[in-house]
Amino acid sequence: MDGPIAHYVKATPPPCKIDGCDDVSDSRGWCRRHYLRWWRLGDPGPAELRRIGLIETCTADGCDKQHRTKGYCDTHYRRWKRGVPVESKTFKALPKPSDPNSYAAVHARLRATWGPASDYACSTCGEDARHWAYQHNDPHPLRAPNGMPYSTDIFGCYEAMCGPCHGKFDRDLDMREAIFN
Repeated sequence: MDGPIAHYVKATPPPCKIDGCDDVSDSRGWCRRHYLRWWRLGDPGPAELRRIGLIETCTADGCDKQHRTKGYCDTHYRRWKRGVPVESKTFKALPKPSDPNSYAAVHARLRATWGPASDYACSTCGEDARHWAYQHNDPHPLRAPNGMPYSTDIFGCYEAMCGPCHGKFDRDLDMREAIFN
């Protein structure tokens, strides 16, 4: 071979396709954060997604331990995850349900997998959600001791809903069942 060997310089990737996001694209034209959100939730989300890794210390008052997730250190994150006030001085772990398919266990898995419903917008009206609402689309639903139907399919049978929409959804469903039964 005669002549110089050419050096190839990788071109700078274009910016993320989401309007307002200045990060460089990674996959499907989205930055890494928007791509991962699309991969997990089916929606790339808004431009102002929280950046991972910007919080270095726990955000709980008076705590200077290293950040773990959701802005808290290990101790405060476990308190937050179990619904115990973050500033609580006494902390007891909740007992694990004896049946992994119980109503409580399924809802605990929902919160552990997707986080609290309040982190999402209502799937019906777009307001802040409060509940993980069972969509009654499981062909073989289970029943809680109080008669509430639920499903172990936390990926396809639940949506985040606000209180009024969840109540209306359940009332409409009760009305349809009363008509057709």
